Amino acid sequence: MVLVDTSAGSLEPTTGKLILNLQTEGIKPKDIDTVIPSHGHPDHIGENTDSEGRPAFPNARYVMWKDE
Repeated sequence: MVLVDTSAGSLEPTTGKLILNLQTEGIKPKDIDTVIPSHGHPDHIGENTDSEGRPAFPNARYVMWKDE
């Protein structure tokens, strides 16, 4: 399963709900096998790691434009 962008994380009080929203849809972080950040801005890569700094999607390969 592919995920494009990982949201803003805790950038704002209303953000940081990506994992919860995915789980609501029946998608577990381990189900994601590819993460494609569109670019390196914080609002697009905010939930690449969990609160302890570990990869949020442990089975995923991350791919991004070389220029980013």
